[in-house]
Amino acid sequence: MLSRPNPPLRLFDEHDAVPFPGRFAKRLAAADELDVALTRLRVLALVMRSRDIRRLARIRLCVARAVVGDWEVEVRRALLDDVHRDRTRALVEALKQRRIEVRSAPLHGWSPDFSVFSAAGSVQAALLGSHWLDETPPDPGPLWAVEAVGGHAAPMAVRFDELWDRAHDVSAALCDRFEWVG
Repeated sequence: MLSRPNPPLRLFDEHDAVPFPGRFAKRLAAADELDVALTRLRVLALVMRSRDIRRLARIRLCVARAVVGDWEVEVRRALLDDVHRDRTRALVEALKQRRIEVRSAPLHGWSPDFSVFSAAGSVQAALLGSHWLDETPPDPGPLWAVEAVGGHAAPMAVRFDELWDRAHDVSAALCDRFEWVG
């Protein structure tokens, strides 16, 4: 039986056999670098395994608006929860080690959210569309996303770099704010 190659672009929604969280986890497991552009980041909704966070060489998060005080409240809440504690500690540890960089681009909007996964210095894949990272979709309506592989993902990496270059670094402020996390 001949195997069919993965299509370079694949449209999917929350009813797909492998919805967004599963696709994100699969791509993350094969990557050593991750770039994510989100209009809004909820720390508790950032469902990544702690071993993936510790394994990645670099994570760049670009958010439309970084409200450090709100993130601190979420981190405090997550550290009290057995389900989120280890992952939250891994996120803060990576931030302190500068393996996670966070920039805010409040004057440079984008739509929709997107993530770029790279390995060995090469773009492997990208996810474009509704980013929900926990198992329960946030809305009752359709949540469309597109998975791009290989060369079809490269333009998203270029656009991420453009957005990243125009954003301002908030990593130091976050490190200062989360110094108490041990």
